[in-house]
Amino acid sequence: MAMHKPHPVVVLSDDILLANRAAVDLLHSIDHALLRELAIEAPREGRQHRRVEPASGQVALARCERVVGSPGSVLFAVKIEQHPRPVIPRRSRPSAVPVVESASLPQAPALVSGEPGTGRTFTVMQLAGDSAAYLAAYADPAFEEPPWLAEAARVLQASRTSVIDDVDLLSPQAAARLGWLMENTTCKIILTGPAVSELDGAHAALASRCLERIDVAPLRTRSEEFPRLVTALLRGLTGGTDRTVTPTVLQILKAHSRPGNMRELRAVLSHSVDQGRSGHITVRDLPTAYQTSVRRRHLSVLEQAAHDAILTVLRATHCNKAQAAAGLGIGRNTLYERIRRLGISF
Repeated sequence: MAMHKPHPVVVLSDDILLANRAAVDLLHSIDHALLRELAIEAPREGRQHRRVEPASGQVALARCERVVGSPGSVLFAVKIEQHPRPVIPRRSRPSAVPVVESASLPQAPALVSGEPGTGRTFTVMQLAGDSAAYLAAYADPAFEEPPWLAEAARVLQASRTSVIDDVDLLSPQAAARLGWLMENTTCKIILTGPAVSELDGAHAALASRCLERIDVAPLRTRSEEFPRLVTALLRGLTGGTDRTVTPTVLQILKAHSRPGNMRELRAVLSHSVDQGRSGHITVRDLPTAYQTSVRRRHLSVLEQAAHDAILTVLRATHCNKAQAAAGLGIGRNTLYERIRRLGISF
């Protein structure tokens, strides 16, 4: 009788990670940060199921539940899906991760859309490759559209594949002219810009010529896929080497506010690669602004209120734990557990 292969199982607590052999084979070290993120969101009672994408690229369903009798501990049972999701999304569905090595170049005009900095250009470069011709519009008073349109006409006639970035920055007249040029060329064309819903007039008409659309979602909506994204960016920055980040660094990158989105994440990783001396990027390799405690950044509103209340009482009692616990109306063991869970330092 054939034996069933056990599912990957992981148990996490504050400073301990236990894993069976199947989990060790499946999960990379940077995946541990993803699990810790999910552990914070685990329900107090019952189970929660989340779809995740480990750095290996496989798609999995993770069941998480808190361990009874062990405060702060969470158990994960992971099941690999037999039919992983494709790397490139279907038309008009948000792109989970802009990693498209296995995708084919769109045959019809395509629009890669998303918020500024989400990785539109990164996605296009992986779709079109280095052989494509690249043009970009600029929000610059010195930007002259007639010469740009003349260059666009030349490129669309001379190139097999052309990429035109930030078409929303063109004037309505230039957008209309570009649409006419697209109608009169056999060149494969990929445009980038914001979501179609944010365009109007000539820009909306230009986007309507793109029968293929790839919407690149912002990083804040792609928590489960973050490890795979970081791995892909690192491979691009290091020429395909196995350079990686530690779980703590991954948590910091996920938690840090990134107004620059993909662009800033790539810049931070590039800086860290240059600073690093070993195969793993550590906290010391990050820019100074990123070298902060990740635990404090993951607190919910209620946890932040509890953190501040406990810290206030501890300071008022000169860090006397017994007096602080009495003042808060809780036992000393409960106080110790909350200090550890909330990452309180004093």
